Amino acid sequence: MRHTTEDRPTVMGDEYVIGHNVHVEGCVIEDRCLIGSGSIGLNRVRVGTGSVVGAEALVAEDTRIPPGSMALGVPARVHPGDAARQDEWIDFAVRECVENGKNYRDSLRLIEPSGTINGGL
Repeated sequence: MRHTTEDRPTVMGDEYVIGHNVHVEGCVIEDRCLIGSGSIGLNRVRVGTGSVVGAEALVAEDTRIPPGSMALGVPARVHPGDAARQDEWIDFAVRECVENGKNYRDSLRLIEPSGTINGGL
């Protein structure tokens, strides 16, 4: 879920991946970040380029995650990252999202209502 207000916009860079059930609110997510499923980023968080926020992490207000770092836990604590591994994770995640988007777009078909009760599967 992406929350934003005029005072606190949520801004996202290029080639980032946001996992399932993520909540970001008034944050800046720089380029090539991987934001793990179920994580929460509160107001004025800044996630630096090439960083990873772990699944279920809670990133408190005003937290700065330096480029190439990892933020893990509740509350999230910043750890030095492994740039080579993180680049591999981000490359894989971005590729998968782009490919899935293409596959979903290409395979979408209109299903007409059948008019029967329960619609029949």
